[in-house]
Amino acid sequence: MTREGGVLLAVDRLSAGWETILFLIAIVLFLAGFFGFKVTAQRVRLESLGLAVFVFVFFWNAWARV
Repeated sequence: MTREGGVLLAVDRLSAGWETILFLIAIVLFLAGFFGFKVTAQRVRLESLGLAVFVFVFFWNAWARV
């Protein structure tokens, strides 16, 4: 059975260096939000951005294993 017009997206696991960088960014955002640092646009809180970056690493690596 052949599939015509299919697209394959090759995704590899994040390297240890990228994981470390993203985890550090997440920690910095968490701490900045915890200590009351405010961004000019009040629609997004820094804690939520930190959580998004933190979870992104796990989701990316889980997607790469599939």
